Amino acid sequence: MARHSAQQDLRDTSLKSIRGGLNKLQYLADLRDSKDSPYSHWGLARVHGEEAASRALADEHRRLLAIVLASPIEKLWQDVQQCSEVCGIGSEAFVEKLCSRKISSLVPPGSDSATEAHLSSVLAALSALVKSQADATPQV
Repeated sequence: MARHSAQQDLRDTSLKSIRGGLNKLQYLADLRDSKDSPYSHWGLARVHGEEAASRALADEHRRLLAIVLASPIEKLWQDVQQCSEVCGIGSEAFVEKLCSRKISSLVPPGSDSATEAHLSSVLAALSALVKSQADATPQV
């Protein structure tokens, strides 16, 4: 019998070890095979069952996406820097990797086109910001 809900277990285990909201968003997106498929998390499903695990992953994905979309661009820029540092790549490469994904894979199942458009515009803003920072940095 699980001591916590599947969502609390997800937060306290898998997501707690991931730094940065954008990294967490990517992680949750990676747990789906396609935009319409349910999530797959072996450990969470083993403890809580497939249905509860999938529901918890979708709920957490929606919650994290809402946080990202409500965040000021300055906070997201700091998140990009933190995430790229954790990943061991430059900010430009991190944002490029994020932007190269299909938007539909980064949003939870059942998301509407407005949510996808909003995320797309946020990623475009971050991409423009990282490129302007790169252009402003003098080359040696």
